[in-house]
Amino acid sequence: QRLKELMHAFLEENAKLNLSGMRTEESCWTGNILDSLAFMDLVFVSRLGSTKLIDIGTGGGFPLLPLAIAMPDFAVRAMTETDRGALFRFLRSLGPAGTDAPAYLPPGQEPPLPYVEWHLPPPPSGAPGAG
Repeated sequence: QRLKELMHAFLEENAKLNLSGMRTEESCWTGNILDSLAFMDLVFVSRLGSTKLIDIGTGGGFPLLPLAIAMPDFAVRAMTETDRGALFRFLRSLGPAGTDAPAYLPPGQEPPLPYVEWHLPPPPSGAPGAG
């Protein structure tokens, strides 16, 4: 019920302020609410061990507000402009960027640490690149 109230409040404000291209209940529900809640899978799958989340790019309140409603035991917070400024200053204090990531690695060769590896499910049959 609270998610529907959020959707209606967003649509009302969106009509005045043009926050998003989501203008119908269906598009807002799918494109804002459900997209925001998809993050919950990552939270529970990764077993973060924490109940704190920060949204570093809230636009129109998404994904922050749906997550706060759906996960009341979590401390969900939006990053403020002051927070972003502090983060930017910290990153600049680290100095110039490191080396570029390699464009290609031969099979069986791993990049130097640290690196991130994503294990994605295979594309559905019939999708481009499947098969």
